[in-house]
Amino acid sequence: MARSRFLPDNFTLALIAVVALASVLPASGQVARGFEYATTAAVALLFFLH
Repeated sequence: MARSRFLPDNFTLALIAVVALASVLPASGQVARGFEYATTAAVALLFFLH
């Protein structure tokens, strides 16, 4: 089925959904510290692979 030309692709829709979910349910406590480490590792890996 063809999409409307104004409807974004699945990745964009998923990205918007994750940002909305994180705005409603932010991480806190130990979970936030784990995400901090995971984010730092992901950024370091991104620069390393680039």
